[in-house]
Amino acid sequence: MHCTRLEDVILKPNPTITLTPALYQLPYERVVLTISPQRQVVLWHVRAVRTRGIVVVFPGSDQNKSAYLPLLSVFIPNGFDVILMDYEGFGDSAGQLALANFITDARAVTRFARQRSHSIILFGMSLGTPIAVRIAAETRIQALILEGTLDINAQNEAWLAERGYNYSWLQKMLDDWSQDQIPSDYDIKTYAQQITAPVLLLHSVDDEVTPYQNARRVFEAFSGSVQFCPIAHRHGQMIKKDHDAYIIQVISWLQQQGLTGASRATRRYGNACIVHTI
Repeated sequence: MHCTRLEDVILKPNPTITLTPALYQLPYERVVLTISPQRQVVLWHVRAVRTRGIVVVFPGSDQNKSAYLPLLSVFIPNGFDVILMDYEGFGDSAGQLALANFITDARAVTRFARQRSHSIILFGMSLGTPIAVRIAAETRIQALILEGTLDINAQNEAWLAERGYNYSWLQKMLDDWSQDQIPSDYDIKTYAQQITAPVLLLHSVDDEVTPYQNARRVFEAFSGSVQFCPIAHRHGQMIKKDHDAYIIQVISWLQQQGLTGASRATRRYGNACIVHTI
C-alpha cells in the first residue's frame, strides 16, 4: 500500500471554472457525459462558422479546461470546432482523480466527437500527450498534435539527470514508488508505434516540466509520418508569449496535411522542424 498516491503528487486540479468560451464571444455547448452514476465528464463544444472537423483537446495535469481557451484562437478562425474537456475530478467533472479513469474519459469524449464529425484531430498537452497517443492508437483520426510530450515512465530519470542528481539509489526509490502506479495505457512509446495518422510534436528546449530529450525519444518511436518542431519559452507558454508564431506553426502543418486551406498568416515560424516519414 502506498502512503501517497502518484495522483496526489502530479495532479493539481482546480474545481472553479472562471472563464468560458463566452470570453471570446463564441457559441458553445456545455455537454455532460455520464461515465457511471458517480462519474461525469463535462466538455465544451465550441463551434466554427464553417467546420472542417473537430479538434479534441486532452489537457494536462493541473487547472481545468478554462486554461485551454487560448487554443480556440488557433483552430476556430481556421474552420475547426474545438472540444475542451475536464477529466474526472477537474473543473466541473465529477469523479475520482485516477490516471486509469482519464483514459476512459478520453474515450468517451472521442466517441462523442465522432458522433458530431468524421474528421477528428486529437491535441494532447503534457499529461494529455500519452492519453492522446493511446486513443489515437485505437481510433481513426486525421491528425495528432502533441505539445510538451510526457513519457511518464521515463520522467524520474530525465528529471534527476537534468538537475544533476546522478544518484542511482534515488532514481530506484522513485521508480519503485511510481512505476506500479502508472497504468500500461500511458506507455507512450509503445502506442506511438501503432499510429498511422500524421503526427506533429511541439516541444520547447526550455521546457522545465517535460524534458526535451524525452520528447525526442518519443518522436523516434513513431513509425509513420511525424514532424518534431522545437518551440520557445517554458512549458505550455508559447501560445501566450508568441501567439502568432504558435498559430502559424500549427496551421502551416495542418495545411501540409491537406486538412485546412490558406490561413491569414503572413510570416513563417523560423525554427527548423525534423521530419521522419516511413
